[in-house]
Amino acid sequence: MAKAVIRTAKTYLPEEERQRPAPQDCSDFVRRVFLENGLDLPRRSTQMSLVGDRVASSRELRMGDLVFFCGEKVSRIVGHVGIYVGNGIFIHRSSAGAVVMESLYSDYYRKRYLAARRVID
Repeated sequence: MAKAVIRTAKTYLPEEERQRPAPQDCSDFVRRVFLENGLDLPRRSTQMSLVGDRVASSRELRMGDLVFFCGEKVSRIVGHVGIYVGNGIFIHRSSAGAVVMESLYSDYYRKRYLAARRVID
């Protein structure tokens, strides 16, 4: 199922030919992707951060895991969610409005990484 989730998520990238309705925010994007693959997640990133199994560290991430970050101000409060793609990359709806793939290890996201949850096997 993880590969199907990633395939679905990538169809939201701007360079894809398939026209998709733009997600409202990061959690709307994640929820839509998982719904299309048969898994109903909560609507808000804070609620998503409570479902599934905790992933102990970023070194244990698997394709399809949810990754959580704090908001603009570095804190311990979940403010953003994405889907781990593999090789240190995650896909998410950015604050600029587009779905993008970025590195977990960029300065911005490395400082804001909070946790990860596994909602699929």
